[in-house]
Amino acid sequence: ARELGNPTPWSGSVGQKSLNMYSWQEIQKHNQKADQWLVINRKVYDVTGWANKHPGGSRVLNHYAGEDATDVFRAMHLDLDIVKLYLKPLLIGELAPEEPSQERNKKVSGVSGPLNIWRDGDKGQFSDS
Repeated sequence: ARELGNPTPWSGSVGQKSLNMYSWQEIQKHNQKADQWLVINRKVYDVTGWANKHPGGSRVLNHYAGEDATDVFRAMHLDLDIVKLYLKPLLIGELAPEEPSQERNKKVSGVSGPLNIWRDGDKGQFSDS
């Protein structure tokens, strides 16, 4: 049996990059501004360098760092064809098959936090005002 905290090579690949499997234990460690991972649709993305370029502002990425951001991602990104172009180079792995789709200790504030932040001043390209 392998230890869940350590990534293991996966047989799939994205381009020439092989994917790793990650546990929530490992993903949750990457929740700081200088080290941010997100899970979207069971795929793990390192968004550390992307946060300051994100059209919706960096705060939403900061808020969901180390967590499953699938629900808020789907709510805010309607044109998935364009978004996939940005996500592809950020993909580093997948959630291990034995891990639940959404982590159990998710931050309670949910979607309303980031949306209020956008309205309150961190206006990105997609603000509502």
